[in-house]
Amino acid sequence: MTTKSFFKIFDRQKFSFTIKFSSIILALIIIINIIGLTYSRYTSTAQMYANPQVAFFVVGQSTQEQTITLEGLAPSTDKYLYTINVNNFKDGLRAKVDLKYSIAFKTTTNLPLSYEVIRNEVYSPSATDIIVNRNIIQEADVYYQMLTTTGQRTFLHSANETDQYTIVVTFPPEYKDFPDDYQGKIEMISVIVSAEQVV
Repeated sequence: MTTKSFFKIFDRQKFSFTIKFSSIILALIIIINIIGLTYSRYTSTAQMYANPQVAFFVVGQSTQEQTITLEGLAPSTDKYLYTINVNNFKDGLRAKVDLKYSIAFKTTTNLPLSYEVIRNEVYSPSATDIIVNRNIIQEADVYYQMLTTTGQRTFLHSANETDQYTIVVTFPPEYKDFPDDYQGKIEMISVIVSAEQVV
């Protein structure tokens, strides 16, 4: 069958319209799929101001460590907040001696996050960051960031006491342009509390 005989059987205008219409529909489907994929890269399932309560009970000399997994973070101007309580009592029991403790934070370096730690304050941009040192350390082929805080805190044995720490995590918004570099990666923060008796 020749091209001339083909167009004699079919109306050329209808055929041209059908091709154009099909092309437009196909282009729309492709565009909608691309927009959906792009949007999903920037949408995070994590809640801003996530608040997994982590608690330490300092009732004697010890070093305790707990890990917080930060998943689903997305570049944003908003902050992610994680709260930690350090207590000198548990289940109706209280430390029998005065204790002093220090708290430190060790983070993985999988994501370009920045951290602040505030103590016994509600978070605001003017809250006091108690981190005094930020050091990168290497263990085998893994790098960590060690965050140390101001001085030691003292709990008296005569009363129930609690110090509340808020870790403020920032994932700078300029990284939105590089989702493939960060998608699927998680960050972990180890919280280390070391307590000893006041002499």
